[in-house]
Amino acid sequence: MTDSTPDAPPEPSPEPSSPPRPLSSAEGRTFAAGLGVVVAGLIALTAVWFVNPDDAHLAGAMVMAHLMFGRAAGITFGYTAGLGHAVVIPVNIVVECALVLLAYPLLVAGWSRAATRLRPFQAMMEGTTRMAERYRGQIRRYGVVGLIAFVLIPFWMTGPVVACLIGHLLGLRTWVILAAVLPAAALGVVAWALPLKLFHDKLQDMHDMAPVVLVVVIVLIAVAGPLIRRASRSASRRPPPES
Repeated sequence: MTDSTPDAPPEPSPEPSSPPRPLSSAEGRTFAAGLGVVVAGLIALTAVWFVNPDDAHLAGAMVMAHLMFGRAAGITFGYTAGLGHAVVIPVNIVVECALVLLAYPLLVAGWSRAATRLRPFQAMMEGTTRMAERYRGQIRRYGVVGLIAFVLIPFWMTGPVVACLIGHLLGLRTWVILAAVLPAAALGVVAWALPLKLFHDKLQDMHDMAPVVLVVVIVLIAVAGPLIRRASRSASRRPPPES
Protein backbone atom coordinates (compact mmCIF):
# COMPACT_ATOMS: atom_id res chain seq x y z
CA MET A 1 0.00 0.00 0.00
CA THR A 2 1.49 3.27 -1.08
CA ASP A 3 1.54 6.42 0.99
CA SER A 4 -0.77 8.99 -0.59
CA THR A 5 0.57 11.89 1.50
CA PRO A 6 1.82 14.58 -0.91
CA ASP A 7 5.45 15.51 -0.68
CA ALA A 8 6.21 18.74 1.14
CA PRO A 9 7.11 21.57 -1.21
CA PRO A 10 10.85 22.25 -1.36
CA GLU A 11 12.06 25.10 0.78
CA PRO A 12 12.86 28.19 -1.27
CA SER A 13 16.57 28.81 -1.64
CA PRO A 14 17.75 31.89 0.24
CA GLU A 15 18.15 34.93 -1.92
CA PRO A 16 21.72 36.10 -2.34
CA SER A 17 22.49 39.01 -0.07
CA SER A 18 22.91 42.26 -1.89
CA PRO A 19 26.23 44.08 -1.45
CA PRO A 20 26.18 46.95 1.04
CA ARG A 21 25.38 50.31 -0.41
CA PRO A 22 28.17 52.87 -0.21
CA LEU A 23 25.94 55.44 1.51
CA SER A 24 24.50 52.98 4.04
CA SER A 25 27.35 53.57 6.52
CA ALA A 26 28.60 56.68 8.25
CA GLU A 27 31.98 56.24 6.59
CA GLY A 28 30.35 56.07 3.16
CA ARG A 29 28.38 59.24 3.75
CA THR A 30 31.50 60.96 5.07
CA PHE A 31 33.45 60.01 1.96
CA ALA A 32 30.60 61.24 -0.26
CA ALA A 33 30.61 64.55 1.61
CA GLY A 34 34.35 64.82 0.98
CA LEU A 35 33.84 64.27 -2.72
CA GLY A 36 31.17 66.96 -2.67
CA VAL A 37 33.59 69.41 -1.05
CA VAL A 38 36.22 68.62 -3.70
CA VAL A 39 33.75 69.09 -6.54
CA ALA A 40 32.48 72.36 -5.07
CA GLY A 41 36.06 73.58 -4.66
CA LEU A 42 36.91 72.75 -8.26
CA ILE A 43 33.79 74.54 -9.49
CA ALA A 44 34.69 77.64 -7.43
CA LEU A 45 38.29 77.57 -8.68
CA THR A 46 37.08 77.31 -12.28
CA ALA A 47 34.72 80.26 -11.77
CA VAL A 48 37.59 82.33 -10.35
CA TRP A 49 39.73 81.36 -13.34
CA PHE A 50 37.23 82.95 -15.72
CA VAL A 51 37.36 86.20 -13.74
CA ASN A 52 41.01 86.29 -12.66
CA PRO A 53 43.22 83.51 -14.09
CA ASP A 54 46.29 84.62 -12.14
CA ASP A 55 44.59 84.33 -8.75
CA ALA A 56 43.14 80.96 -9.77
CA HIS A 57 46.59 79.65 -10.67
CA LEU A 58 48.05 80.91 -7.40
CA ALA A 59 45.20 79.41 -5.39
CA GLY A 60 45.65 76.08 -7.15
CA ALA A 61 49.38 76.14 -6.43
CA MET A 62 48.63 76.93 -2.78
CA VAL A 63 46.34 73.91 -2.59
CA MET A 64 49.08 71.69 -4.03
CA ALA A 65 51.59 73.07 -1.52
CA HIS A 66 49.17 72.27 1.31
CA LEU A 67 48.54 68.74 0.05
CA MET A 68 52.21 67.94 -0.54
CA PHE A 69 53.93 69.71 2.36
CA GLY A 70 51.29 70.51 4.94
CA ARG A 71 49.26 73.36 6.35
CA ALA A 72 52.14 75.74 7.13
CA ALA A 73 53.61 75.41 3.64
CA GLY A 74 50.27 76.08 1.96
CA ILE A 75 49.49 79.13 4.07
CA THR A 76 52.98 80.59 3.73
CA PHE A 77 52.99 80.03 -0.02
CA GLY A 78 49.68 81.85 -0.32
CA TYR A 79 50.94 84.95 1.46
CA THR A 80 54.25 84.87 -0.42
CA ALA A 81 52.32 84.72 -3.70
CA GLY A 82 50.49 87.92 -2.78
CA LEU A 83 47.15 86.43 -1.72
CA GLY A 84 45.35 87.91 1.28
CA HIS A 85 43.44 86.52 4.24
CA ALA A 86 40.22 86.43 2.22
CA VAL A 87 41.69 83.76 -0.06
CA VAL A 88 44.35 82.01 2.02
CA ILE A 89 42.24 81.19 5.08
CA PRO A 90 39.04 79.90 3.38
CA VAL A 91 40.91 77.86 0.75
CA ASN A 92 43.13 76.16 3.33
CA ILE A 93 40.12 75.45 5.55
CA VAL A 94 38.40 73.75 2.60
CA VAL A 95 41.54 71.69 1.93
CA GLU A 96 41.73 70.59 5.59
CA CYS A 97 38.05 69.62 5.67
CA ALA A 98 38.30 67.72 2.37
CA LEU A 99 41.34 65.80 3.64
CA VAL A 100 39.47 64.79 6.79
CA LEU A 101 36.29 63.75 5.00
CA LEU A 102 38.18 61.68 2.41
CA ALA A 103 41.05 60.20 4.43
CA TYR A 104 39.12 59.23 7.57
CA PRO A 105 36.81 56.72 5.82
CA LEU A 106 39.77 55.28 3.91
CA LEU A 107 41.61 54.59 7.15
CA VAL A 108 38.75 53.14 9.20
CA ALA A 109 36.58 51.33 6.63
CA GLY A 110 39.20 49.30 4.79
CA TRP A 111 38.66 51.13 1.51
CA SER A 112 42.42 51.68 1.24
CA ARG A 113 43.36 48.12 0.21
CA ALA A 114 44.00 49.09 -3.38
CA ALA A 115 45.80 52.28 -2.40
CA THR A 116 48.08 50.53 0.10
CA ARG A 117 49.60 48.49 -2.71
CA LEU A 118 51.44 51.69 -3.63
CA ARG A 119 54.37 52.26 -1.30
CA PRO A 120 53.81 56.03 -0.72
CA PHE A 121 50.20 55.47 0.36
CA GLN A 122 51.19 52.46 2.46
CA ALA A 123 53.88 54.41 4.30
CA MET A 124 51.52 57.34 4.90
CA MET A 125 48.71 55.18 6.27
CA GLU A 126 51.04 53.09 8.44
CA GLY A 127 52.58 56.27 9.86
CA THR A 128 49.17 57.74 10.60
CA THR A 129 48.04 54.55 12.34
CA ARG A 130 51.21 54.38 14.45
CA MET A 131 50.81 58.00 15.52
CA ALA A 132 47.16 57.40 16.47
CA GLU A 133 48.11 54.37 18.58
CA ARG A 134 50.86 56.37 20.25
CA TYR A 135 48.61 59.21 21.44
CA ARG A 136 45.43 57.23 22.06
CA GLY A 137 46.11 56.72 25.77
CA GLN A 138 46.87 60.39 26.39
CA ILE A 139 43.75 61.64 24.61
CA ARG A 140 41.49 59.03 26.24
CA ARG A 141 41.61 60.99 29.52
CA TYR A 142 40.20 64.14 27.92
CA GLY A 143 37.84 62.73 25.27
CA VAL A 144 36.53 65.21 22.71
CA VAL A 145 38.48 68.09 24.30
CA GLY A 146 41.65 66.07 23.81
CA LEU A 147 40.85 65.59 20.14
CA ILE A 148 40.38 69.33 19.65
CA ALA A 149 43.66 70.11 21.41
CA PHE A 150 45.43 67.45 19.36
CA VAL A 151 44.35 69.17 16.15
CA LEU A 152 45.45 72.60 17.36
CA ILE A 153 48.90 71.56 18.65
CA PRO A 154 51.38 72.63 15.95
CA PHE A 155 53.57 69.52 15.89
CA TRP A 156 54.32 67.01 13.16
CA MET A 157 51.57 64.45 12.53
CA THR A 158 49.18 65.99 15.12
CA GLY A 159 46.64 67.03 12.52
CA PRO A 160 42.93 66.40 12.01
CA VAL A 161 43.25 63.08 10.14
CA VAL A 162 45.23 61.49 12.96
CA ALA A 163 42.77 62.96 15.47
CA CYS A 164 39.87 61.33 13.60
CA LEU A 165 41.61 57.96 13.68
CA ILE A 166 42.26 58.32 17.41
CA GLY A 167 38.60 59.10 17.95
CA HIS A 168 37.70 55.95 16.04
CA LEU A 169 40.11 53.88 18.15
CA LEU A 170 38.48 55.32 21.27
CA GLY A 171 35.06 54.15 20.05
CA LEU A 172 33.55 57.57 19.40
CA ARG A 173 30.75 57.85 16.87
CA THR A 174 31.59 59.33 13.47
CA TRP A 175 29.41 62.41 13.90
CA VAL A 176 31.00 63.15 17.27
CA ILE A 177 34.49 62.88 15.78
CA LEU A 178 33.68 65.15 12.84
CA ALA A 179 31.81 67.65 15.01
CA ALA A 180 34.95 68.02 17.11
CA VAL A 181 37.66 67.78 14.48
CA LEU A 182 36.30 69.87 11.59
CA PRO A 183 35.77 73.11 13.60
CA ALA A 184 39.14 72.53 15.28
CA ALA A 185 40.78 72.14 11.87
CA ALA A 186 39.26 75.42 10.71
CA LEU A 187 40.38 77.15 13.91
CA GLY A 188 43.84 75.63 13.44
CA VAL A 189 44.14 77.19 9.99
CA VAL A 190 43.27 80.60 11.44
CA ALA A 191 45.71 80.08 14.33
CA TRP A 192 48.48 79.33 11.83
CA ALA A 193 47.54 81.99 9.28
CA LEU A 194 47.54 85.06 11.51
CA PRO A 195 51.07 84.71 12.98
CA LEU A 196 52.48 83.47 9.66
CA LYS A 197 51.10 86.57 7.95
CA LEU A 198 52.75 88.81 10.55
CA PHE A 199 56.03 86.93 10.21
CA HIS A 200 55.78 87.12 6.42
CA ASP A 201 55.30 90.89 6.53
CA LYS A 202 58.27 91.31 8.87
CA LEU A 203 60.48 89.28 6.54
CA GLN A 204 59.29 91.18 3.50
CA ASP A 205 60.27 94.45 5.19
CA MET A 206 63.76 93.03 5.57
CA HIS A 207 64.12 91.73 2.00
CA ASP A 208 61.75 90.90 -0.85
CA MET A 209 63.14 87.36 -1.16
CA ALA A 210 62.99 86.56 2.57
CA PRO A 211 59.41 85.14 2.42
CA VAL A 212 60.49 82.83 -0.41
CA VAL A 213 63.29 81.55 1.80
CA LEU A 214 60.71 80.91 4.54
CA VAL A 215 58.62 78.79 2.16
CA VAL A 216 61.70 76.79 1.16
CA VAL A 217 62.64 76.21 4.80
CA ILE A 218 59.14 74.98 5.67
CA VAL A 219 59.12 72.63 2.68
CA LEU A 220 62.54 71.26 3.65
CA ILE A 221 61.32 70.64 7.21
CA ALA A 222 58.21 68.88 5.89
CA VAL A 223 60.32 66.66 3.64
CA ALA A 224 63.04 66.00 6.22
CA GLY A 225 60.61 64.96 8.98
CA PRO A 226 59.45 61.68 7.40
CA LEU A 227 62.97 60.90 6.18
CA ILE A 228 64.42 61.29 9.66
CA ARG A 229 61.70 59.14 11.22
CA ARG A 230 62.19 56.47 8.58
CA ALA A 231 65.93 56.43 9.17
CA SER A 232 65.46 56.17 12.93
CA ARG A 233 63.01 53.26 12.53
CA SER A 234 65.42 51.48 10.21
CA ALA A 235 68.25 51.97 12.70
CA SER A 236 66.12 50.63 15.57
CA ARG A 237 65.19 47.52 13.57
CA ARG A 238 68.79 46.79 12.62
CA PRO A 239 70.20 43.90 14.68
CA PRO A 240 73.05 44.86 17.01
CA PRO A 241 76.55 43.96 15.80
CA GLU A 242 77.92 40.72 17.05
CA SER A 243 80.70 41.05 19.57
